Amino acid sequence: MFYFLAADDNKMERVWLSQPWKWLAVEIRKETETRIKYFSMRGNILKELQYIFQNEMQYVESRLQNMFVEIMSSTEDYKIQLTSKEEYTEDQITAILKEMAQKPKSVAFRLPPDKQLTHSIPRQIAEKRAIVIYDHETYFCVARDDEILDCLLIEMGCNEIETIDLKKGELDLYFLGFAHADHHPNLQDVEVNLSNTSNKCVFVWRGRKKVDASDLIESFKRKCTKVQIVFKSVNAESPTVWTNLAIDFMFESKSKLKQGYLQHFDKLRHDKDKDRPRYCALEHSDNNIWLYSPEDEECVTRLKSDIEASISKHCVRKGLLDVPAMKDLLQKHHLQCITKKDTIICTEDLNVDIVKILSKIATVDQLAKPNGNRFQYS
Repeated sequence: MFYFLAADDNKMERVWLSQPWKWLAVEIRKETETRIKYFSMRGNILKELQYIFQNEMQYVESRLQNMFVEIMSSTEDYKIQLTSKEEYTEDQITAILKEMAQKPKSVAFRLPPDKQLTHSIPRQIAEKRAIVIYDHETYFCVARDDEILDCLLIEMGCNEIETIDLKKGELDLYFLGFAHADHHPNLQDVEVNLSNTSNKCVFVWRGRKKVDASDLIESFKRKCTKVQIVFKSVNAESPTVWTNLAIDFMFESKSKLKQGYLQHFDKLRHDKDKDRPRYCALEHSDNNIWLYSPEDEECVTRLKSDIEASISKHCVRKGLLDVPAMKDLLQKHHLQCITKKDTIICTEDLNVDIVKILSKIATVDQLAKPNGNRFQYS
């Protein structure tokens, strides 16, 4: 769909707008005869023919080179008389005119009630390389070729807008900075709108759309750095089990983080003392966790290490989770932790408080190798 984003308060008639032809009358006559064949053309190709006969007479003469073309026009119609040495049928002339109508490029749009066209004549119309026909609240732009048509639409302030629904579980384009990336020189604006009911991405083009939105999204994803988040196993612990616990703690859905971990993740990537990617997103699939970012691979790798150290696992003996001080702590920080049987999964900044409480009532052995984020209590 097309919108005009520029408005003009000047109410004067736009003299550069063309009035539409209602029909094209054609008379065919053989030089040696006085009999005249007459027919008229209407329909979709009339706008293209109007442009050709108004601005491209050299092309008309090259296509009708065996005929003498006489033009007799009025406000609402256009009449041409074709005189030739040979006899032409209505079907032959119609076929030629239809073929001629394929040469120019065109697009139609309606103007929103709160917008108006500029009074200044567009350069492409002044140079007779395009026309804009106004017919029943619809504007028909016809130009010599695609490039001129695009220039005309851009100069008139015309924007084609494409809105697409992002699939559920789609990689988070908002956090990847999709709206701020350079996708195409003719793309004026991109908005990623996220809500509880729908996820939409809006593309505003200068003039006509040049690339499908889905293709731009896929191209952007391919350019992103993708690294796997690996929570290393300790002793006989299965890496898959540890990763699945992390997934339960971190993710609400395939690509949506739970509020508690999202807040912690934001702290990691916005740490002013560290060089971390501004735009990045996490996703899990097939028991793996992936980090994506359009930024420098080196700073993405540093953030990967931060994430791998951002979660701690506390294994306790039965009953320790029911200690009043521990229950109060877990309730107070319920967004920062989860419990699975006799295990606490939490963000690493909660470790000090948990160890402080449990070390008073149990013997703690911090498993410092290979990561310092596994704790065993007995």
